[in-house]
Amino acid sequence: MKLFQYIINKKIIVIFSTTITFICAVCIIKNNTDILSYKSDNDNLYKVLKHYKNDKEKYNAALFLIKNMANKYTHKVIIKDLSDTNTHFSLFDKHINKNNYKFILDSLNLHIKTDLMYDTQYIDPQYLIENCNKAFYAWKNYPWSKGYTKSIFYEYILPYRINKENLTDWRSFFMKRYKPLIDTMKNEKTIKNIAQLIIRDINNQISYSNNSLNIKPSLDYKEAFLSSKGNCSVIADIIVLALRSMGIASTKDYIPLWGNTNNGHVEVVYFDEDCNPVMLQTGNWLAAHPPKIFRQVYSNTELTNIEMFDNNYYLDVTNEYIATSNIKISIKSTQKDIYLAVFNNNKWKEITKGERIDDKSYKFHNIGRSIMYLPISKTDYGGIKTMGVPLSVDFLGNIKKYKINNKNTLHINLTQYLASLHITDNINNYELAYWNISHWSSISISGDQYKTLYAQDVPSNTIYIILDKRDLKFKGRIFTYDNDIKIW
Repeated sequence: MKLFQYIINKKIIVIFSTTITFICAVCIIKNNTDILSYKSDNDNLYKVLKHYKNDKEKYNAALFLIKNMANKYTHKVIIKDLSDTNTHFSLFDKHINKNNYKFILDSLNLHIKTDLMYDTQYIDPQYLIENCNKAFYAWKNYPWSKGYTKSIFYEYILPYRINKENLTDWRSFFMKRYKPLIDTMKNEKTIKNIAQLIIRDINNQISYSNNSLNIKPSLDYKEAFLSSKGNCSVIADIIVLALRSMGIASTKDYIPLWGNTNNGHVEVVYFDEDCNPVMLQTGNWLAAHPPKIFRQVYSNTELTNIEMFDNNYYLDVTNEYIATSNIKISIKSTQKDIYLAVFNNNKWKEITKGERIDDKSYKFHNIGRSIMYLPISKTDYGGIKTMGVPLSVDFLGNIKKYKINNKNTLHINLTQYLASLHITDNINNYELAYWNISHWSSISISGDQYKTLYAQDVPSNTIYIILDKRDLKFKGRIFTYDNDIKIW
């Protein structure tokens, strides 16, 4: 595999000596991006730019896609037989799920291999050209799209992919599917009404399921429709592609971790005629108190305040949904990077990185409220190190720190709380764990003749959780105690 470079040497100058515009275009790429160091076997990206050398508007759009193509790839799943030969067998079927797919593969003597196919190496130039043409067609020809600015179009209609799915002709598929429905709809052809029509149809085709097959991070529309089920991210991906195909700017808003319950969430957001974001759900699901909400974008060069995870780029839009706070924490540390973590699925997991103000303090911007946080750093071996005491930010933005007090102890009545966890018998299997500076310690739970369950001589001003001694796993959520139990 040879090094993929944009080099204007004598050979290239000879080839393009009559195409000064295109040579200048190559210079633009070289001066504005770092794609010189990518590896590739072809000059596909050259071909795309050359195709648009006489169309400035589409040329600039293609250049935007190329400039921001780093880290974009297809996560390919390949089914192979015993001789390691590729087969045409597909796991994407409504009868196949995460509980039975391994049995099915084993019974057929098949196995899975995966491959990451980076767009800078493998993308078909004709695919990119057709994607640009169809995106522009939707933007220019659908009346509901004409109010979108160029920046909205670039980020939320133009991109040829939303995640790590196979690159398919999804625009043609969804245009053919939805144009007749939109043409004959009785309601006014507003972005809201068209979006609702499309979203309703997708939800009828693909339903959410905890048992859906998650062998790769995203599905193309064919795989999703054949499976007829998926997680919230898969469904959101398909909705976004469908909306974009019909000229509706759309993307995903992503909650990596909840603050007061486990896991996270992905939600679709689209933009109205005035380029304002419309969130599909802003009600009950926010009650789980998101510490951060991010909006996926295509670019990493055009915008500021970009964060990257899962090889996608995101804008912090937390304060578009909820009240947030900026907090400053004093930490004596030689560590460069300090994070705030939330307790999720029985672990402290980082959610946001602090801005280093000086040698002793860090500032954390735009964080959600009514959440318990723990300052941490990352270790070289993939673990975390506690860098301070837990702290809560209440709904008004007030900060309280929880520095354990071993002298002032508590008697905590756990009867109702344990009942809410369906723990009423075999109480000897459980203990009350408490955060002890940098780790969990535990204390026994007792009962009396009145069936009251309690822990006594418990250190105060810290956080607690129920521990199952049999498997050393936590039950329920962390909580604090100040005359009563408050769950976080």
